[in-house]
Amino acid sequence: MFGDLEDLMSLYYKLLIAITSAGQSAADRQHGAEEARRRGGITGLATAEGLLADSVEYREWHSQRERYRQSFREFFRNWDILLCPSMALPAFKHPDISVPNEDRELLVNGQTVPYEHQVLYPAVATLAGQPATAFPTGLSKSGLPLGLQAIGPYLEDRTPMRFAGLVAHEIGGFQPPPGY
Repeated sequence: MFGDLEDLMSLYYKLLIAITSAGQSAADRQHGAEEARRRGGITGLATAEGLLADSVEYREWHSQRERYRQSFREFFRNWDILLCPSMALPAFKHPDISVPNEDRELLVNGQTVPYEHQVLYPAVATLAGQPATAFPTGLSKSGLPLGLQAIGPYLEDRTPMRFAGLVAHEIGGFQPPPGY
């Protein structure tokens, strides 16, 4: 119903980069696209496309975005909430901010992935403009916070917030990690 998560991530990144790079010069966008293509991967290639997009491509991406919105409308005809991870991994030590995001990596299920991949699960809701509420579900084996996100129907922000509140009531809500 919602398609391939790689396609969703690519579309989200193309739109994000097209919007956030709007103030850059053509030369800076071209240089950034060359660097992103060299980096490769889903986010690198989508960044390059987003940096160099013309209005026709941008409109096509919005049409694709509308298909995701339609999938959510269909889903919420039968369901109140869509649950998915809030992030691909538990909380982690913040990296050195002097290192650019594109040079950072994370370890997910024993595999090294680009730092930018952490936006995948938030993008599920954000791309289509769905309200979502992240909420704690406990601690990992190493004592770090774990969470899910409740995604609700368009313009029904209170639905996922209420769901998260009900879950917190049942499982005890946020628990600080040991030592914090």
